[in-house]
Amino acid sequence: MNHTPRPLACLLVLGVALCAWGMGPARAADDPPPAAAEDAKPPPADPDALRIHLMDGSQITGRLATAEIAVDTSFGKLAIPVASIKSMTPGLGSHPKVEQNIGELIEKLGSPVFGEREAAQKALVEMGPSIRLQLDRAANDADTERKSRVKAILEEFDQIEEDAAEQEASGVPRMIDRDTVETNEFTVVGKVVQQEFEIVSRYGPLNVKLSDIRRIQRDVAEKEDLQKTIAVEGNHIIHRGLKDTGIRVVRGDKITFAADGTIQMTPWGNQAVSTPEGAPNFGWYVQNKISGGTLVGKIGTSGPVFRIGTKLNLTADRSGVLQLAVAMQGDYANQQFPGEYKVRVRVKRK
Repeated sequence: MNHTPRPLACLLVLGVALCAWGMGPARAADDPPPAAAEDAKPPPADPDALRIHLMDGSQITGRLATAEIAVDTSFGKLAIPVASIKSMTPGLGSHPKVEQNIGELIEKLGSPVFGEREAAQKALVEMGPSIRLQLDRAANDADTERKSRVKAILEEFDQIEEDAAEQEASGVPRMIDRDTVETNEFTVVGKVVQQEFEIVSRYGPLNVKLSDIRRIQRDVAEKEDLQKTIAVEGNHIIHRGLKDTGIRVVRGDKITFAADGTIQMTPWGNQAVSTPEGAPNFGWYVQNKISGGTLVGKIGTSGPVFRIGTKLNLTADRSGVLQLAVAMQGDYANQQFPGEYKVRVRVKRK
């Protein structure tokens, strides 16, 4: 038998790669050539491995020692298998110190001391658009100075929102009040029960508090197309805030909407109803463009509101979370509109 040694491709000694090409006798003529480096394929990713983004910016890759995560929701407690989780994003409720800090900084925007106002504004800007929701709540503050500075911060966020949305779609999401768990089939919003997780990593077991986690995500080899049905209740009037669908889209994704259902337009009488198409006799949200009762949408926090109606195909012009609402004149924002629209959303990833 021919025992002629072949060239060593890579010798690992204490984690250091030592290349040893050319060592030993020449390759025998009948030996197959060594595989080209570019033909080598990395080992498949561990399907159970998760990437944990921490609040300090660091990351850990490993497995959760628990088999499921419990979430308290408006419909009761759900036990979600870890194997079915695509991502988990703790909300501000799970980061009380962060929420308190944001509140204190917003309060200081109205401080009588100029230096405190300036420092607070700078700190809030550095936090980035993920805190937009908290600033929106202070946009109509009675304090003129605070209101002016909040407006200035939001305008600055508008200039960088697209880049921020790109980051959000790739794993740096905006913060919302409640915890969000995205599974292979649906998205759960509520309160994660576990306050600490054991992570089995290559460096051994690590215990991480929920309050230290910004996001947990499972890396997927390919982006998956998505289908989801969302109920937009009649009382989800755009002036009260849009409904978060939990669907993150990336610029270039193809989105298809199909909607049906009715809502009762009580200001016009108990017999008046609207479909997702809306109607001019219900007034205008945008004059001669979007009538009252019309289903509308928005991508991200700073994107424009667009008309959906009963059917729409579009290509996302920005990245962010898809939101839905019912258009209405501001005069009727506090009225009740029983009923709902069922909206079927399909996203074909770019």
